[in-house]
Amino acid sequence: TVVCLILLSSCASVDEDKTKDWTEEQLYYAGKSDMDGKFYDRAILTYEKLNIRYPFGIYSLQAKIDIAYVYWKKGDEVKALAACERFLREHPDHLNVDYVYYLKALIFFNDDPGLKGLVSNKDLTVLDPDRIKEAFFTLKDLVTRFPGSKYAPDSISRMRYLMNVLALHELNIADHYYRV
Repeated sequence: TVVCLILLSSCASVDEDKTKDWTEEQLYYAGKSDMDGKFYDRAILTYEKLNIRYPFGIYSLQAKIDIAYVYWKKGDEVKALAACERFLREHPDHLNVDYVYYLKALIFFNDDPGLKGLVSNKDLTVLDPDRIKEAFFTLKDLVTRFPGSKYAPDSISRMRYLMNVLALHELNIADHYYRV
């Protein structure tokens, strides 16, 4: 049994968490550094440690927003939207809640088709109109609730763009039935 205890204690030291004594600030900036460096999985793990160890701290709140952003950048829209919804439900009066609405709208509909979209001439009017509507109404909420937000002018521009996309979508449907 003594040999087993020695082996177990040596294994434990290999898996020891180097961040166990870190402050809230150290954990946040380590996660932010990973996020900025596009090490998204590491950033999520660090932010989750921060939220577990310091659930009511100022850095913990920002980490919750950053987690939503990181999930979006990773392409995990479901987790990104869930993180946004959870933040909005738990912290409706937070100073950066306008950004969370903005991020939520970007998650619903990203108008940047990327290189693949540019090559294939992606027609945005054939996308799911429900997602476009969700993006529109999320932006509308942002502009209505926070008219002085720094995200309001861009949100208004995006709303106009999304209305045009929805109108073209409806024209495509009408054209289809006209031709049938």
